[in-house]
Amino acid sequence: LRDTTVFVDGVPTIFCWHTSCMAYRDEANRKLRRAILHDNLGRPITQSDNSVKLVIEKDPESEIIDRIKTIAESNKSRYLTHYNWDTADMFEESPVKLDDPADDYHRFLTLWQPSDLIWIGDVKDSGRHPQNFRNASEWMSLPSPVGNYTTGAVFVPGSVSRANENVERRTYLVVESDTLTKPQMGAVFQAMRDLFKMRMYGVVDTGGKSLHGWFENPPKKEWMEQLKAFLVPLGCDPATFKPSQPVRIPGAKRNERIQSLIWFCKEGK
Repeated sequence: LRDTTVFVDGVPTIFCWHTSCMAYRDEANRKLRRAILHDNLGRPITQSDNSVKLVIEKDPESEIIDRIKTIAESNKSRYLTHYNWDTADMFEESPVKLDDPADDYHRFLTLWQPSDLIWIGDVKDSGRHPQNFRNASEWMSLPSPVGNYTTGAVFVPGSVSRANENVERRTYLVVESDTLTKPQMGAVFQAMRDLFKMRMYGVVDTGGKSLHGWFENPPKKEWMEQLKAFLVPLGCDPATFKPSQPVRIPGAKRNERIQSLIWFCKEGK
């Protein structure tokens, strides 16, 4: 119960960080609100019951989002300190030993189904670029990526533009920050795994100052919004919540440095 909070001001709300609990939480909230709308004798509350006053004006989901933002903002330093995770520890704790960065590109492609149409290229390779949209099996036949970027999405057949409307489905959520240090980003990844019970598939060292964490995609829109409400106040980039947002691909060179995997688990962990 340490990750569960019950709010009774405004809209009565049970909140839990765990993604796996969200379906149960929704039903529990319905029961809680029904129960509070009746007194302990089972009699509906009427205007004459002055001892109990409920003000239900705000949308429950909106209130949950506000609560999460407040929790994240007020506990930012605590989370970034408590979950601090250095890149050396990530590398040592990787379920797959990552001895040769030259293997990272092909290792990354194993996260996809062979028939998945994915985009690889540079940021401007979109609009009239069918050659940048290929099945994972076709990309696998190349020795290295044709650009520095990819996305966490699968695109519809015939795509020539990396646009949200051309996304068939988002497979992965990629989390990154332009302001946090690498150990602080590691803290964010660990908090997501612990508090939200999200599966992580990879961590990419971008060859610069940041890390990109590859996570399972939340199955519901409201879950994604709650996760965004938690991550953005911590310093994460909201742009990567767009399904077609370009992110660094492992195996490519950036200013003579390799964009490399420092943690990897094909099955997610």
